[in-house]
Amino acid sequence: MEDLNEVAPSLIVVTANSSSVRLPGKYLLPLGDLTVLEQVVSRCSVAGAGDVVVVTDDPLEGPVVAAFCNDHDIHCVFRSGQSLPDLVIAVAQEHATETIGLVSCADPLVDPKMLRAAVHYLQESGMDYTTVARLPVGTGAEAVRIAALVSALELGVARGSRRSPAACILAHEDVYDCAYLPPPPRLSYPELSLRLRNEADYWLLQQIFQDVPKAHDGVIPLDAVIGYLCDNPDLALETGESYAVVRSN
Repeated sequence: MEDLNEVAPSLIVVTANSSSVRLPGKYLLPLGDLTVLEQVVSRCSVAGAGDVVVVTDDPLEGPVVAAFCNDHDIHCVFRSGQSLPDLVIAVAQEHATETIGLVSCADPLVDPKMLRAAVHYLQESGMDYTTVARLPVGTGAEAVRIAALVSALELGVARGSRRSPAACILAHEDVYDCAYLPPPPRLSYPELSLRLRNEADYWLLQQIFQDVPKAHDGVIPLDAVIGYLCDNPDLALETGESYAVVRSN
């Protein structure tokens, strides 16, 4: 996955689809020198796997996200009357693309190279769904074929579903061709979570964006983040299915 051939034009869809009870307004919180949303969009742009568009169906936070994107020249589509899978399909069709990369706006450390790898493999292999497995939670991305997403909804997942677009395909994994690519060994830390879900996650991400330097492309390398956390094991401790932050006195 280090030396990828040129990726054909696609579309990278950043989903900002649900209000957070645990951390309201999390997408526009400051993180480093940008907001969470801008960090995600920046890393997706660095991937070079296609144009980046933010989509949201959230009736509460969607208008605020859309207004912010408009003020910062970020392409955003907000439609509260559509479910997220239907909205993603509509946006892909409007862009006349057959494949998309999917990234959550709650993942400000999504790895650009792994996003590019997922999109590239989907296009080259003809698979319906592709992701890179065993990465830290919140750093991977998914690539989906739009025709597969459309038929998955028709197969049994009701229109208007609140599932993520990829989940609609994975609900019928026996029907669709799904690929789970192996990660580089240095990035294989599935027990580590870097997804923004609550205040503790936000505190941890703040430490990372404060202490870990950017690379020449302007984003923080994932392997540098992993190295930083391995050198500071007291920052994140596994507690069941979630992670708690230990604040040192």
